[in-house]
Amino acid sequence: MTTPEITTISGIDEVKRHTYLQTDLETQIPHAVVSFDLKQFPAKSEQLAEVLARFGGMVPLREQIDRLRWVKSKTEQQLMRATCDVGGRAMNAMIARSKGVRNENEIVGRLEMESRRRGAAWLAYPPVVAAANRANTIHYLDSSQEINEGDVVLVDAGCEVHGYVSDITRVFPAGGHFSSAQRALCDALNDLQSQLLRIVENVRPLRLNNLYVAMVEAMSKKLLEIGLFPSIISQQELIHETDKICPHHVSHYLGMDVHDTASVPRNISLVPGVTFTVEPGIYVRKDNKLAREDFRGIGMRIEDDVLVTDDGVEVLTRHCARESTDIEHLMKF
Repeated sequence: MTTPEITTISGIDEVKRHTYLQTDLETQIPHAVVSFDLKQFPAKSEQLAEVLARFGGMVPLREQIDRLRWVKSKTEQQLMRATCDVGGRAMNAMIARSKGVRNENEIVGRLEMESRRRGAAWLAYPPVVAAANRANTIHYLDSSQEINEGDVVLVDAGCEVHGYVSDITRVFPAGGHFSSAQRALCDALNDLQSQLLRIVENVRPLRLNNLYVAMVEAMSKKLLEIGLFPSIISQQELIHETDKICPHHVSHYLGMDVHDTASVPRNISLVPGVTFTVEPGIYVRKDNKLAREDFRGIGMRIEDDVLVTDDGVEVLTRHCARESTDIEHLMKF
Protein backbone atom coordinates (compact mmCIF):
# COMPACT_ATOMS: atom_id res chain seq x y z
CA MET A 1 0.00 0.00 0.00
CA THR A 2 1.35 3.44 -0.91
CA THR A 3 1.73 6.35 1.51
CA PRO A 4 -1.07 8.38 -0.19
CA GLU A 5 -3.39 5.38 0.05
CA ILE A 6 -2.65 5.02 3.77
CA THR A 7 -3.29 8.75 4.28
CA THR A 8 -6.67 8.49 2.53
CA ILE A 9 -7.82 5.39 4.41
CA SER A 10 -6.63 6.46 7.87
CA GLY A 11 -7.58 10.14 7.75
CA ILE A 12 -4.20 11.01 9.31
CA ASP A 13 -2.76 14.30 8.04
CA GLU A 14 0.80 13.11 7.49
CA VAL A 15 1.98 9.54 6.99
CA LYS A 16 5.61 8.49 6.51
CA ARG A 17 7.44 5.21 6.17
CA HIS A 18 9.13 3.89 9.31
CA THR A 19 12.54 4.45 7.69
CA TYR A 20 12.07 8.18 8.40
CA LEU A 21 11.22 7.64 12.06
CA GLN A 22 14.63 8.12 13.66
CA THR A 23 15.44 11.22 11.61
CA ASP A 24 12.07 12.80 12.36
CA LEU A 25 12.36 12.03 16.05
CA GLU A 26 15.76 13.71 16.26
CA THR A 27 14.24 16.77 14.57
CA GLN A 28 11.00 16.96 16.55
CA ILE A 29 11.91 15.84 20.07
CA PRO A 30 13.67 19.07 21.15
CA HIS A 31 10.49 21.03 20.37
CA ALA A 32 7.68 18.68 21.41
CA VAL A 33 6.50 16.04 23.86
CA VAL A 34 6.63 12.65 22.18
CA SER A 35 4.28 9.85 23.12
CA PHE A 36 5.44 6.53 21.80
CA ASP A 37 4.76 2.81 22.07
CA LEU A 38 7.99 0.93 21.42
CA LYS A 39 6.14 -2.39 21.27
CA GLN A 40 4.81 -1.38 17.85
CA PHE A 41 8.37 -1.39 16.48
CA PRO A 42 10.10 -4.36 18.16
CA ALA A 43 12.87 -4.52 15.57
CA LYS A 44 13.85 -0.89 16.25
CA SER A 45 12.92 -0.55 19.93
CA GLU A 46 16.50 -0.47 21.26
CA GLN A 47 17.61 2.03 18.62
CA LEU A 48 14.61 4.30 19.19
CA ALA A 49 14.89 4.13 22.98
CA GLU A 50 18.46 5.36 22.64
CA VAL A 51 17.34 8.33 20.53
CA LEU A 52 14.52 9.20 22.93
CA ALA A 53 16.79 8.94 25.97
CA ARG A 54 19.02 11.70 24.60
CA PHE A 55 16.11 14.12 24.87
CA GLY A 56 14.66 13.17 28.24
CA GLY A 57 12.93 9.92 27.41
CA MET A 58 9.36 9.40 26.32
CA VAL A 59 5.83 9.71 27.68
CA PRO A 60 4.06 6.30 27.78
CA LEU A 61 0.88 6.58 25.75
CA ARG A 62 -0.77 3.18 26.20
CA GLU A 63 -2.02 3.76 29.76
CA GLN A 64 -3.40 7.20 28.90
CA ILE A 65 -5.29 5.84 25.90
CA ASP A 66 -6.59 2.89 27.91
CA ARG A 67 -7.96 5.22 30.60
CA LEU A 68 -9.79 7.23 27.94
CA ARG A 69 -11.20 4.06 26.36
CA TRP A 70 -12.13 2.54 29.74
CA VAL A 71 -14.96 5.04 30.37
CA LYS A 72 -17.35 5.14 27.43
CA SER A 73 -18.96 8.38 26.26
CA LYS A 74 -22.73 8.50 25.69
CA THR A 75 -22.16 7.85 21.99
CA GLU A 76 -19.90 4.89 22.75
CA GLN A 77 -22.49 3.53 25.17
CA GLN A 78 -25.02 3.55 22.34
CA LEU A 79 -22.58 1.66 20.13
CA MET A 80 -22.04 -0.90 22.90
CA ARG A 81 -25.82 -1.33 23.18
CA ALA A 82 -25.99 -1.87 19.43
CA THR A 83 -23.23 -4.46 19.18
CA CYS A 84 -24.51 -6.37 22.22
CA ASP A 85 -28.06 -6.36 20.88
CA VAL A 86 -26.90 -7.68 17.51
CA GLY A 87 -24.68 -10.29 19.16
CA GLY A 88 -27.42 -11.47 21.51
CA ARG A 89 -30.08 -11.75 18.83
CA ALA A 90 -27.65 -13.52 16.50
CA MET A 91 -26.91 -16.04 19.26
CA ASN A 92 -30.64 -16.64 19.79
CA ALA A 93 -31.18 -17.17 16.06
CA MET A 94 -28.25 -19.58 15.83
CA ILE A 95 -29.50 -21.66 18.78
CA ALA A 96 -33.04 -21.73 17.37
CA ARG A 97 -31.71 -23.28 14.14
CA SER A 98 -29.20 -25.71 15.63
CA LYS A 99 -31.32 -28.63 16.83
CA GLY A 100 -29.71 -31.75 15.41
CA VAL A 101 -26.56 -29.92 14.27
CA ARG A 102 -23.81 -32.42 13.52
CA ASN A 103 -20.59 -30.40 13.30
CA GLU A 104 -19.16 -27.49 15.28
CA ASN A 105 -18.13 -25.74 12.06
CA GLU A 106 -21.77 -25.40 10.97
CA ILE A 107 -22.40 -23.28 14.05
CA VAL A 108 -19.47 -20.99 13.21
CA GLY A 109 -21.04 -20.34 9.80
CA ARG A 110 -24.49 -19.71 11.27
CA LEU A 111 -23.08 -17.25 13.80
CA GLU A 112 -21.35 -15.30 11.06
CA MET A 113 -24.48 -15.20 8.92
CA GLU A 114 -26.85 -14.23 11.75
CA SER A 115 -24.47 -11.49 12.94
CA ARG A 116 -23.86 -9.98 9.52
CA ARG A 117 -27.51 -10.00 8.50
CA ARG A 118 -28.28 -7.90 11.61
CA GLY A 119 -25.68 -5.27 10.80
CA ALA A 120 -22.38 -6.55 12.19
CA ALA A 121 -19.24 -5.97 10.15
CA TRP A 122 -17.87 -9.37 11.19
CA LEU A 123 -17.35 -11.59 14.20
CA ALA A 124 -15.28 -9.91 16.91
CA TYR A 125 -12.90 -12.87 17.36
CA PRO A 126 -12.61 -16.52 16.30
CA PRO A 127 -15.59 -18.09 18.09
CA VAL A 128 -15.30 -20.95 20.53
CA VAL A 129 -17.74 -23.70 19.50
CA ALA A 130 -17.10 -26.73 21.66
CA ALA A 131 -19.29 -29.80 22.20
CA ALA A 132 -19.10 -32.31 25.06
CA ASN A 133 -15.74 -32.61 26.87
CA ARG A 134 -14.09 -30.19 24.42
CA ALA A 135 -15.96 -27.37 26.20
CA ASN A 136 -13.59 -27.93 29.12
CA THR A 137 -10.77 -26.46 27.02
CA ILE A 138 -11.26 -22.77 27.79
CA HIS A 139 -10.03 -21.34 24.47
CA TYR A 140 -10.83 -24.27 22.22
CA LEU A 141 -10.58 -22.96 18.65
CA ASP A 142 -10.65 -26.09 16.50
CA SER A 143 -14.45 -25.88 16.15
CA SER A 144 -14.59 -28.59 13.50
CA GLN A 145 -15.48 -31.78 15.37
CA GLU A 146 -18.59 -33.92 15.16
CA ILE A 147 -21.48 -33.27 17.58
CA ASN A 148 -23.54 -36.10 19.04
CA GLU A 149 -27.23 -35.74 19.87
CA GLY A 150 -26.74 -35.94 23.64
CA ASP A 151 -23.94 -33.34 23.73
CA VAL A 152 -24.12 -29.88 25.23
CA VAL A 153 -22.52 -27.26 22.98
CA LEU A 154 -20.72 -24.22 24.42
CA VAL A 155 -20.59 -21.18 22.12
CA ASP A 156 -18.48 -18.10 22.94
CA ALA A 157 -18.90 -15.49 20.22
CA GLY A 158 -19.29 -11.78 19.65
CA CYS A 159 -19.60 -9.36 16.77
CA GLU A 160 -18.30 -5.94 15.81
CA VAL A 161 -20.56 -2.97 15.05
CA HIS A 162 -18.88 0.33 14.12
CA GLY A 163 -15.66 -0.65 15.88
CA TYR A 164 -17.20 -1.87 19.16
CA VAL A 165 -17.54 -5.51 20.13
CA SER A 166 -19.78 -7.83 22.10
CA ASP A 167 -18.69 -10.98 23.94
CA ILE A 168 -21.37 -13.57 24.76
CA THR A 169 -21.29 -17.20 25.85
CA ARG A 170 -24.22 -19.61 25.92
CA VAL A 171 -24.77 -23.37 26.04
CA PHE A 172 -27.45 -25.45 24.35
CA PRO A 173 -28.33 -29.16 24.03
CA ALA A 174 -27.64 -30.48 20.53
CA GLY A 175 -30.76 -32.66 20.67
CA GLY A 176 -33.03 -29.89 21.92
CA HIS A 177 -33.36 -31.07 25.54
CA PHE A 178 -30.93 -31.04 28.47
CA SER A 179 -30.28 -34.24 30.40
CA SER A 180 -30.88 -34.06 34.16
CA ALA A 181 -27.17 -33.55 34.91
CA GLN A 182 -26.79 -30.97 32.13
CA ARG A 183 -29.86 -29.09 33.37
CA ALA A 184 -28.60 -29.14 36.96
CA LEU A 185 -25.30 -27.55 35.89
CA CYS A 186 -26.98 -25.02 33.60
CA ASP A 187 -29.49 -23.98 36.26
CA ALA A 188 -26.77 -23.76 38.91
CA LEU A 189 -24.67 -21.58 36.64
CA ASN A 190 -27.60 -19.30 35.84
CA ASP A 191 -28.39 -18.94 39.52
CA LEU A 192 -24.75 -18.15 40.24
CA GLN A 193 -24.61 -15.53 37.51
CA SER A 194 -27.84 -13.97 38.81
CA GLN A 195 -26.20 -13.65 42.24
CA LEU A 196 -23.20 -11.93 40.66
CA LEU A 197 -25.42 -9.56 38.68
CA ARG A 198 -27.18 -8.57 41.92
CA ILE A 199 -23.78 -7.77 43.42
CA VAL A 200 -22.92 -5.73 40.33
CA GLU A 201 -26.21 -3.86 40.70
CA ASN A 202 -26.07 -3.15 44.41
CA VAL A 203 -22.49 -3.17 45.75
CA ARG A 204 -20.46 0.04 45.69
CA PRO A 205 -17.57 0.48 45.36
CA LEU A 206 -17.51 -2.33 42.79
CA ARG A 207 -14.23 -3.92 41.70
CA LEU A 208 -13.81 -6.84 39.31
CA ASN A 209 -11.39 -8.62 41.64
CA ASN A 210 -13.98 -8.48 44.44
CA LEU A 211 -16.53 -9.94 42.03
CA TYR A 212 -14.18 -12.86 41.39
CA VAL A 213 -13.83 -13.56 45.12
CA ALA A 214 -17.62 -13.51 45.43
CA MET A 215 -17.89 -15.95 42.52
CA VAL A 216 -15.50 -18.49 44.07
CA GLU A 217 -17.34 -18.36 47.38
CA ALA A 218 -20.80 -18.67 45.80
CA MET A 219 -19.70 -21.36 43.35
CA SER A 220 -18.20 -23.58 46.05
CA LYS A 221 -21.53 -23.56 47.87
CA LYS A 222 -23.46 -24.17 44.66
CA LEU A 223 -21.30 -27.17 43.67
CA LEU A 224 -21.99 -28.80 47.03
CA GLU A 225 -25.68 -27.97 46.75
CA ILE A 226 -26.11 -29.81 43.43
CA GLY A 227 -24.03 -32.75 44.63
CA LEU A 228 -21.16 -32.35 42.19
CA PHE A 229 -18.70 -33.06 45.02
CA PRO A 230 -19.16 -35.42 47.98
CA SER A 231 -20.50 -33.69 51.08
CA ILE A 232 -17.55 -34.92 53.16
CA ILE A 233 -15.07 -32.73 51.27
CA SER A 234 -13.10 -30.31 53.48
CA GLN A 235 -13.48 -26.54 53.04
CA GLN A 236 -9.86 -26.19 51.93
CA GLU A 237 -10.22 -28.96 49.36
CA LEU A 238 -13.53 -27.48 48.19
CA ILE A 239 -11.93 -24.10 47.42
CA HIS A 240 -9.05 -25.85 45.67
CA GLU A 241 -11.42 -27.91 43.53
CA THR A 242 -13.57 -24.85 42.77
CA ASP A 243 -10.46 -23.15 41.37
CA LYS A 244 -10.00 -26.14 39.09
CA ILE A 245 -13.68 -26.16 38.10
CA CYS A 246 -13.46 -22.47 37.07
CA PRO A 247 -9.80 -21.63 36.35
CA HIS A 248 -10.39 -18.17 34.86
CA HIS A 249 -11.42 -14.73 36.12
CA VAL A 250 -15.11 -13.87 36.16
CA SER A 251 -14.75 -10.61 34.27
CA HIS A 252 -12.79 -8.40 31.89
CA TYR A 253 -13.29 -4.96 30.39
CA LEU A 254 -14.96 -4.65 26.99
CA GLY A 255 -15.08 -2.04 24.24
CA MET A 256 -13.13 -1.66 21.03
CA ASP A 257 -11.33 -4.90 21.90
CA VAL A 258 -12.71 -8.05 23.49
CA HIS A 259 -10.22 -7.92 26.37
CA ASP A 260 -10.09 -4.14 26.33
CA THR A 261 -7.84 -1.63 28.12
CA ALA A 262 -5.35 -4.21 29.37
CA SER A 263 -3.37 -1.68 31.42
CA VAL A 264 -6.39 -0.81 33.59
CA PRO A 265 -6.25 -3.06 36.68
CA ARG A 266 -9.17 -5.10 37.97
CA ASN A 267 -8.73 -3.86 41.54
CA ILE A 268 -9.99 -0.30 41.03
CA SER A 269 -13.53 0.96 41.55
CA LEU A 270 -15.76 0.95 38.49
CA VAL A 271 -17.38 4.20 37.39
CA PRO A 272 -20.36 5.01 35.13
CA GLY A 273 -19.51 4.36 31.50
CA VAL A 274 -17.40 1.25 32.08
CA THR A 275 -18.44 -1.93 30.24
CA PHE A 276 -17.37 -5.40 31.33
CA THR A 277 -18.35 -9.06 31.22
CA VAL A 278 -19.78 -11.36 33.89
CA GLU A 279 -18.86 -14.92 32.93
CA PRO A 280 -18.84 -17.71 35.52
CA GLY A 281 -18.03 -21.16 34.17
CA ILE A 282 -18.25 -24.74 35.40
CA TYR A 283 -15.87 -27.17 33.71
CA VAL A 284 -16.01 -30.81 34.77
CA ARG A 285 -13.40 -32.73 32.85
CA LYS A 286 -13.87 -36.40 32.08
CA ASP A 287 -10.85 -37.25 34.23
CA ASN A 288 -12.17 -35.41 37.33
CA LYS A 289 -12.50 -38.42 39.62
CA LEU A 290 -13.76 -36.37 42.56
CA ALA A 291 -16.81 -35.13 40.64
CA ARG A 292 -20.00 -37.15 40.45
CA GLU A 293 -19.84 -39.39 37.39
CA ASP A 294 -22.87 -38.05 35.50
CA PHE A 295 -21.39 -34.52 35.59
CA ARG A 296 -18.05 -35.54 34.08
CA GLY A 297 -17.31 -34.37 30.55
CA ILE A 298 -19.63 -31.33 30.73
CA GLY A 299 -18.31 -27.79 30.34
CA MET A 300 -20.48 -24.67 30.60
CA ARG A 301 -20.05 -20.91 30.75
CA ILE A 302 -22.63 -18.13 30.68
CA GLU A 303 -21.36 -14.69 29.75
CA ASP A 304 -23.18 -11.38 29.58
CA ASP A 305 -22.02 -7.82 28.92
CA VAL A 306 -22.76 -5.09 31.45
CA LEU A 307 -22.62 -1.28 31.44
CA VAL A 308 -22.21 0.71 34.66
CA THR A 309 -24.75 3.55 34.70
CA ASP A 310 -25.30 6.54 36.99
CA ASP A 311 -27.90 4.65 39.02
CA GLY A 312 -26.83 1.00 38.71
CA VAL A 313 -26.04 -1.24 35.77
CA GLU A 314 -27.56 -2.22 32.43
CA VAL A 315 -27.20 -5.78 31.14
CA LEU A 316 -26.57 -5.08 27.47
CA THR A 317 -27.10 -8.71 26.40
CA ARG A 318 -30.35 -9.20 28.33
CA HIS A 319 -32.26 -10.18 25.16
CA CYS A 320 -30.10 -13.29 24.72
CA ALA A 321 -31.78 -16.38 26.22
CA ARG A 322 -29.80 -18.02 29.02
CA GLU A 323 -32.15 -20.06 31.25
CA SER A 324 -32.35 -23.78 30.40
CA THR A 325 -36.11 -23.61 29.78
CA ASP A 326 -35.73 -20.56 27.51
CA ILE A 327 -32.99 -22.29 25.52
CA GLU A 328 -35.17 -25.38 25.05
CA HIS A 329 -38.10 -23.18 24.04
CA LEU A 330 -35.98 -21.55 21.33
CA MET A 331 -35.16 -24.97 19.92
CA LYS A 332 -38.77 -26.18 19.69
CA PHE A 333 -39.51 -24.46 16.42
